[in-house]
Formats: sequence, structure tokens, C-alpha cells
Amino acid sequence: MKKLSTILVIALVIIGIVTFYLLKNNNHTQTQSASISSESNKTINGEIDESNKIKDFSLPDITGKEVSVMNEISKNRLTIIDFWASWCRPCMQEMPNIKALHSQYKTLGIIGISLDEDKEQWQNTVNEQDLNWVQLSDLQGWNSKAARPFEVSSIPYTLVVAQDGTIIASGLRGESLNAFIKSRITPQTE
Repeated sequence: MKKLSTILVIALVIIGIVTFYLLKNNNHTQTQSASISSESNKTINGEIDESNKIKDFSLPDITGKEVSVMNEISKNRLTIIDFWASWCRPCMQEMPNIKALHSQYKTLGIIGISLDEDKEQWQNTVNEQDLNWVQLSDLQGWNSKAARPFEVSSIPYTLVVAQDGTIIASGLRGESLNAFIKSRITPQTE
């Protein structure tokens, strides 16, 4: 019996140690992926990699006109791609922040990509909320050809993209997004 309890104690200690290291490694990985490089040509994990560049795609805007995402990105030093939907309460709660960034930074581009499926609901929300930056949607919801490559699994979800199409941050919102943009662009008042 004493031998069995000794084995059980050893097994529990080993499980505890393994769990500790797994949690520590997971936390380190999350911290590393959330950190943002101070160099504008690097991605959030510090590596320059062609896979971190957006491959151009087009989606219809609110009027039905096809818009090239890279064409829009190339117009500004930085662009926020904001994945959202009219039915998403957290998205609507984040919209005032996106609107404030849009008015505060005149050289910041914003592209809204809606995961709506109902065109009228999407258009009404854009108009009612006065979302006067580029708004795109293929009305395919979670199956949107824009959301799949970036593995968007929850919204609101943002990408911050440099003028050359390199993704330099992802998943930022609220104060984290504000601080990141502020560190990269000087506010302009006009």
C-alpha cells in the first residue's frame, strides 16, 4: 500500500510539473504573439515573411462595385481591416473607437469587411452608424472569402496592414488598437 501511494504521489508531481511547463509555454507563446515589433516592416512575431503579406482580393462595396483591397491599402501608410457584422453587439460597441480613429488620423485607411448575409441589414447599419470608410462584403457570413484566409473565428477582429500589404498587428481593439496606431501615426487635426 505504501508503494502504491508513493507511486501515486510521484505521478501527481510529474503531472503537476508537466502541466506547469505546458501552461508556462502556452503563456509565453501568447505573450510572444501579442507583442508588436517596433519596426514597421516586421510582423507581430518579429519575422519578415511573404506569408504575412496580404494577397490581393476584391469584394463588392456597399453599391455593388468590386473593390481591390490592395488598391485601398496602398493609398495609406497604415490601414485597419475591420471584420465586423451588423448583428454583432461587440462590433457595434467597438464602432465608436473605429470612428474616432478614422477622424483622428487622416492618413489612416480603414476597410470594413462585413460578415453579414443580409444586404439590406448591412447597408442600413452602415448608413445609420455613418460608417463612411470603405465597406465591403460578399454577404457570405463566416464563409466570406476575406475571412477564411485570416482564420477569422470571432468578431470584431482587426488587422493592421502596412502600405505594402504586410500585416503588422492583428486582433487589436479598444485601447490596444488606439495605442498601436498612436505609436505609428501622428494625429492630424484639420
